[in-house]
Amino acid sequence: MICAMNVKATTALMFALILGGCSSSYDLRATIIDGKIAFVSEGKDFWGNPEPDCFYSISVQIVDGPPATPAPGESVGTVRNGTYWNRTFAVTSCDNPFPVTYGAELQGPPFRENYQYEVDAKPLLKGFTYEVSASSKGSAYGARRFMLTKQGTIKNLPR
Repeated sequence: MICAMNVKATTALMFALILGGCSSSYDLRATIIDGKIAFVSEGKDFWGNPEPDCFYSISVQIVDGPPATPAPGESVGTVRNGTYWNRTFAVTSCDNPFPVTYGAELQGPPFRENYQYEVDAKPLLKGFTYEVSASSKGSAYGARRFMLTKQGTIKNLPR
C-alpha cells in the first residue's frame, strides 16, 4: 500500500516537472519608437534563455477604463470586454518580430478557420492602464501592464 502511494506521488511529481518545463515566461516592455507605441521583449525567460524574438499572438486590453467601440465584423463581446487590439496566428508560426508597433499589420498562417476574435487596433486613451500580452514559440508567454499618461508618454508598471 505504501509502495503504491509512493509510485502515485512520484508519477504525479514527474508529470508536474515535465509539464512545468513545457512553457516559459518573459518580460514585455511598452515604449515609444519613432513616435509610436511599441512593445519589446526583454531580458531572459524564466529558464535563463534569451527573450523570444518573435510572436504568434498579441493582445492589448484596457484595465481601468472604458471599452472601445467594435468595428463592423469584430467580436462585440471581445471588444466590450476591454480588448483594444488582438491578433492571433497559428501556434507554429513566428512571422512577427519584436519590437512590434501597436496596430502594425501582422502576418502568419491563420490560428484556425473562422477564428472570430481578431480586433483591429483602437485608439488608446490617455490616462488609463492597459495590459499587453503575447505568446511565442515553445509555449512562451509575456505580459506587462503599462499606462499611457495624460502627457502621451508610456509608464511601465511593476510586475
